[in-house]
This record gives sequence, C-alpha cells and structure tokens, in this order.
Amino acid sequence: MSDFACTIHLPFNHKTKSQFEVDVTEDYEGDKFHVVVYERHKGEEPAEHIDTQGFENMEAVYQHIKSLDHG
Repeated sequence: MSDFACTIHLPFNHKTKSQFEVDVTEDYEGDKFHVVVYERHKGEEPAEHIDTQGFENMEAVYQHIKSLDHG
C-alpha cells in the first residue's frame, strides 16, 4: 500500500496552450515516487497520457514538474 498519492493540476500555460495533470504515487510499481503526466490542450477532452517516470526523491519530482511548465 502506498504512503502518499496526489494529483497536481498545473495552471493553463498560454505559451504552450496546454495544461498538465500530474499523478504522484509513493512506493508504486517499484519506484520510490511514480509520476504519470497527462496533457490537455485547450478545448480537448480527455487529457492525453504523455509521460511516466520513476524518481528517487521528491526534489527530482519537483524539478520534473517545473520542467513541464517551460515547454
């Protein structure tokens, strides 16, 4: 059973014309932090899965999330 799980909704980015949704789960599928990223372009439903990665610490998760906003 995971200790931590959350979904993060980043604000709409006018530069990339998209919005990201990030699911973070601790101790899942062999990863310390398992991160799944979905992208939604303006007016599109549903969001499209674009990335899944495992990270060893929350700092790496944070840096990955920050990088999404700079597309």
